Amino acid sequence: PARASDSVNKVWGGSPPDSDGLSGSPPSPASPVAAAPPRRLLHHLSSGYLSEGRSTPSPPPELSEDGIVSYFLLHFIPGLVGALFYILWTQVILFGPTLWFSFWLWCLGKLVSLPLELTKWVLTVLTTPASERLRRKRTVLISGGSTIQAVHLARNFQSAGARVVVFDVQGNFGLARFSTAVDRYYTVPCPSGDHADRYVAAVKRIVEEERAVYFVPVSATSTAYYDALVKPHVELMGCACFCPGLKEVCVLDDVCEVMRRCRSEGMATPLHYPVSSVEDLYALYERGTLGSGRHVMVNVGPLGCRDRV
Repeated sequence: PARASDSVNKVWGGSPPDSDGLSGSPPSPASPVAAAPPRRLLHHLSSGYLSEGRSTPSPPPELSEDGIVSYFLLHFIPGLVGALFYILWTQVILFGPTLWFSFWLWCLGKLVSLPLELTKWVLTVLTTPASERLRRKRTVLISGGSTIQAVHLARNFQSAGARVVVFDVQGNFGLARFSTAVDRYYTVPCPSGDHADRYVAAVKRIVEEERAVYFVPVSATSTAYYDALVKPHVELMGCACFCPGLKEVCVLDDVCEVMRRCRSEGMATPLHYPVSSVEDLYALYERGTLGSGRHVMVNVGPLGCRDRV
């Protein structure tokens, strides 16, 4: 049978001992028996071998307050500035031509209006005596300043000795602005739908500032419906309004109601076809009614009085 020393030699890889299995001297530290087992033994015994000589990772350095401030100043702020600059630059590229065109269009309008305003002032000084200019006059407020009717009314009231103030909705060319018969010119918000409160408030403010005695609406740029809404407000302020009330306007501006009143009085009326749905319109096309002549479609009822089509 094999001796125990043979087993030890196989395991530790040392040289065989003497024949009698005894040694005369104690084993030295350099002998194979006293040597440390090789690393390959650990490799054979465990698949998860970790090298004993591997250094453990050191913990990350902690940032001080000075380091945080430096990082914020050197990285975050430049990145934020770059992002804002990119956003502004893209907006300038997209909307720059539009803004540039609007600016030159505004300059062109000023170049045209300023000489006209100067000419108007010179003609007023030359043609109107100082006593007439300084005399206290009754003020007449006229709407629809972009129409010829408003210009003619302003001339007539001015020749009668009144002071004329004209206004119109925003977005229209102020034709009456350059007339020598007009003393002041205003623009007011355009009324639309149920949002007429701004229009009413603007007219009330003009009446209060100019102390207007008469209000003459020219229902061309806006319907008489909104002027009828203004009427009770300005009359409470002592300004007479030459406009029917809301009830009368809803009758006179309703085409269908006017046709009905004319037929009831025995008056001749033009051919008209009430349409209340898409099917009624298709039926007119199928019958060929709309194939001959020209036809005009208008709104009727309260919506027709408020908004024109």
